Amino acid sequence: MTGPDGGGGRVPEHDDAADERLLHDLARVARDRDPVPTDLLEFARQSLTWRTVDAELAELTADSHEVARAVRTAGDDVRLLTFSAGDLRLDVEVLAEGATRRLVGELSPAQPARVVLEHTDGTLTEDTDELGRFLLDGVPVGLVRLRCTPEGGPGFITPWLHT
Repeated sequence: MTGPDGGGGRVPEHDDAADERLLHDLARVARDRDPVPTDLLEFARQSLTWRTVDAELAELTADSHEVARAVRTAGDDVRLLTFSAGDLRLDVEVLAEGATRRLVGELSPAQPARVVLEHTDGTLTEDTDELGRFLLDGVPVGLVRLRCTPEGGPGFITPWLHT
């Protein structure tokens, strides 16, 4: 084997463990001597909210639970919600199905769109049909929000709500 200079010397074996120790020591020195400013960390966290800057926050304009509470009726099996964002309107019916919920929705004006339901354990995704309708089964009980993105246009995000 030839050496690094092209001569006939032997190439020393590489020690990965020594490299890891050196990197660990350098990281410790950098942390101790030049820590990241706490303001910079907070700015970095806040910048993540800009990922959805194109999506408008939809306003909850109607909630059948609010009406049911006002007139003291049960109404826990079905909940009707209406969200508005600009010229778009999203009507959602939340149906109780044991330990989960079923969401039946309609986007107006009718158009193709992607609907993503975000919940604490992940997401569920569905596309609307040509009439703007969609169905999401197996929605967990808890906090959820909907992100609706019509084809070729800016979308919106609903506020978090409890299903």
